[in-house]
Amino acid sequence: MASVLYNCFHWIGYHCIQHLLQEGKEVVGIDKIDTALKEHLYMNVGRNSNFQHFNTAEDRENHSHHSDEDQRLYIYNDMIEFCPKGRTSNRLCVELPVLFGEWMDIEADTYEEFYENMEKSRAVYVGDYLQKIFHYVRNGDVLQLNEKRFSRGSLAGVKDQQNLENVWKTYQQYKETVDHFTF
Repeated sequence: MASVLYNCFHWIGYHCIQHLLQEGKEVVGIDKIDTALKEHLYMNVGRNSNFQHFNTAEDRENHSHHSDEDQRLYIYNDMIEFCPKGRTSNRLCVELPVLFGEWMDIEADTYEEFYENMEKSRAVYVGDYLQKIFHYVRNGDVLQLNEKRFSRGSLAGVKDQQNLENVWKTYQQYKETVDHFTF
């Protein structure tokens, strides 16, 4: 059984790919590679033997073996939709809190402004949030998925501060490296 991610090179989708691959799962990504960022993200996971990429769902249907047991995940800016065993009738839609993480679009000119924006919005690091979501989904304990359970009031923790700094460094590094880097 594979996990099929639609919009897989959305910055949240990319974090989902990484999480699933780290768990040793087979992952199929569906997304058109039409920006420098998407091409870069593909290069980071494309060589993993547990990852396959297709530009469209039709390409996958025509060129890959698939199973009715495959889990489908649809990635949106504010929600992840889980369809276990490919069935939309059993789908679980998880509304996302404000998240921050590598590869996100940052609308700030300085680290201090970025930090302040994330603190005001009570943002949660995407890796930590996805780890909890996948834990609950895997264990069938979906009633525990509650946005309040994952939010926190301040970014004062050392881990959050480190994550914010890493996100900012990644953003700055690639913003300067690639002309007209499209997020």
